[in-house]
Amino acid sequence: MGRRVPRPGPLSEPERLELLAVDGADPLQPGVTFTACMRCPKHPIGCCGDHHPVFTLWDLVLLWSEDVDFVHTLIMRWRPGLFDGAPALLVHAPEPACPYADPLSGCTLSRSQRPVHCNLFICSGPSLPRPLEAMVGLAGAWRAWVRAFGLTMAARWALTGASVAPGTRLSAERLLELVPWAATQTAVYVQSHPRPVLPELDRAQTTRAEWFRENLRL
Repeated sequence: MGRRVPRPGPLSEPERLELLAVDGADPLQPGVTFTACMRCPKHPIGCCGDHHPVFTLWDLVLLWSEDVDFVHTLIMRWRPGLFDGAPALLVHAPEPACPYADPLSGCTLSRSQRPVHCNLFICSGPSLPRPLEAMVGLAGAWRAWVRAFGLTMAARWALTGASVAPGTRLSAERLLELVPWAATQTAVYVQSHPRPVLPELDRAQTTRAEWFRENLRL
């Protein structure tokens, strides 16, 4: 039998509204915050409890510009490979949960250190309140843009003789060569490939009971 998921208890009036907001302070790394995640009955740390993140080439390039040592630590700890066909760093820990998620404090990485798909993840189930559809659209558009960046950089890098074609093993050493090379190409790429824009609606509210009932099937 599967693990029994508790139903949300009665809510007091001040607790009823949950806010979903887009944080666009960093145009290269937007994110979303959702207050309902802190009270999610699905898992003590929400969807992070059953998730292993992937650091895309875009994530690694952004991190390289801020903290080279952190990128070295990530690459030497986890497995380089391909994600959606593009170079990436695959976090495969023996534990079923994300190794960077703490049951008490949540994510132990700072917002700027988290992969783009973690910052833009929205728990969207079979029924999504209409005001929140634009938020999910933004997240999907960014994931597609990040994938295109990785594929383009891999193709250009292959022209230098360093192929990362499917079937070719991407070692830690080769990824440590690719990341700084891609970082030198990023400014030009961003200028010629417009990033997804924030939706006009950057803040939306829904009730916790409605969200859990419709999206978690509680």
